[in-house]
Amino acid sequence: YAKPPLYIDYGTNLHIGSSTFINRNFTVLDTPVLPVSIGERCLIGPNVSIYAVSHPLDWQERNGPLGAPSLASEVRIEDDVWIGGGVIIMPGVKIGKGCVIGAGSVVTKVHKTCSGLYPSGCKS
Repeated sequence: YAKPPLYIDYGTNLHIGSSTFINRNFTVLDTPVLPVSIGERCLIGPNVSIYAVSHPLDWQERNGPLGAPSLASEVRIEDDVWIGGGVIIMPGVKIGKGCVIGAGSVVTKVHKTCSGLYPSGCKS
């Protein structure tokens, strides 16, 4: 179940498992090529954003003759994960089964196993 509004760029490779609850203002910046996967029985708080795309950090690459290229990476959230309100999940992140991500966290790394990650443990 998902409470509106939802904001999804493409949705063609967005996979959401059964019995997952998504609260309002959920945003997914995905690509038509790489998957964003959310497992079964997950809880996602309000104002959560998943970014599977980014841009180069080097300003010369961003401002090249073809414009700002996009960099994409898969995002995978395994089963039974609880993501608190206002969390931002960056490209390339994998969150392991049963993890709890505290409200306001910015998740930038792979977390294969965890009992709880809170803002000070997630930002990098």
